[in-house]
Amino acid sequence: MDGIIDLLTNNNILLFIVYFILLLIVILIIYKIKKKYYANFGEAIVFRKLKQLYNKNDYPYIKNIILPINDEAYAYYDAIVFGNKYFYIIEIKNHKGYLKIDEVDDWVYSDNSEQHSFINPFYELEVKKHILNRYIEIDKARIIEITVYNKQTKPVGKKGHNHLINVSQLKSLINHYEKNPDISTIPPKVVEEKGNYLLDIDVKKRNIRKKVISDLKNQRVKR
Repeated sequence: MDGIIDLLTNNNILLFIVYFILLLIVILIIYKIKKKYYANFGEAIVFRKLKQLYNKNDYPYIKNIILPINDEAYAYYDAIVFGNKYFYIIEIKNHKGYLKIDEVDDWVYSDNSEQHSFINPFYELEVKKHILNRYIEIDKARIIEITVYNKQTKPVGKKGHNHLINVSQLKSLINHYEKNPDISTIPPKVVEEKGNYLLDIDVKKRNIRKKVISDLKNQRVKR
């Protein structure tokens, strides 16, 4: 061991190589950590916007909720916002890089050498809208679907009539709908009842919830 240390100390080239390798290892670790937790940071920005809406306009919201479809299938919602006139389903996309979007087909994410496709969130939201309406039973026109991306995302393609917005536009879009003079206000008691009911049927048992989330993540990877 002493001989190896002496060799490294007395040989600048070998010492440089060792430092260089250590630097690469540190960079790789930082990259892995950043990639793993980037989604959480992106979601935190969206939830901060929703909290501001709640504090200013009293629009309550629930996040990370799992609703049963049947005995074996579940639907995961990033957030559901309860406005005075509409309910909003929020789907959060945290891709860093180019995002090729389409009204109908799958979307493709690309960042440097990485590329993968996943199911169209517009389609997902339409399905989640029907599932949500099974439980809250209101006019479907009162449920607005919104896909939110972060500043690091560069969408390319046509979104059609669907709501695909930057996180900075979230508050203004919701406020735009809430100012609609032709739509009546939902009674606060009804909003409270609907929200509490969803919380009651959310998958609460920890062992079940962990398995459901794991299954949902595997499904997304396969897509």
